[in-house]
Amino acid sequence: MPDEGLAMLLRADFEVAYAAQGRWGAAAIERIFDRAVLGPGLVGLDGVPPGGPLDGGVAVVVPSGEPVLAGAFEMRDRLPDSRLEEFWRFQSGRWLFAGHPGRRCGLLGHRVEATVSPAARTGGQSEALVRTFLFDIFAMPDSLLDRFSRRGSLSWLMPQEIAEREQRREGIGSLVETLSYCLPLGRSSGDEIKPIALARDYRAMWAE
Repeated sequence: MPDEGLAMLLRADFEVAYAAQGRWGAAAIERIFDRAVLGPGLVGLDGVPPGGPLDGGVAVVVPSGEPVLAGAFEMRDRLPDSRLEEFWRFQSGRWLFAGHPGRRCGLLGHRVEATVSPAARTGGQSEALVRTFLFDIFAMPDSLLDRFSRRGSLSWLMPQEIAEREQRREGIGSLVETLSYCLPLGRSSGDEIKPIALARDYRAMWAE
């Protein structure tokens, strides 16, 4: 799994730091590092025209080689939107936060739970996906943090190859065409406000 080993090293570092300071954080560490992988990045999605139904969303970039999602992305590329539910059923998503007590390291984790159906996996039964994508809050601009806590904003999973292509694109591309390669995660309910607020507070503490 890409960057899964590094996520395990981060987890060990957090556990040692919390234990050394006598802080009760085992449950929080377990939640954010459960089946975690370092995410390559986040992409803000802006519709044309501004204010449209697709405007203001955010895409979680998925590392190349993610085993369960690779098949779903392949089917997403091949089949129309009307057949999406044949291979992709999003169940839940939530944001989590953990701040290192001894050094400048804050993590936001986006935990995704879904079912990838056999159509996306040649042979075999439906496969459950549970994955937490980790992001460094000090590498995230405020504009992206704001999108997470905005009620009704859309979020997606985006293949790393598509994200890299969009970075190289010159001029304005088609958001609809870009999203045809992505897997939907639904709309924000606004429940993400607490972990985002914790992330902001932690970042502000280290800025003093």
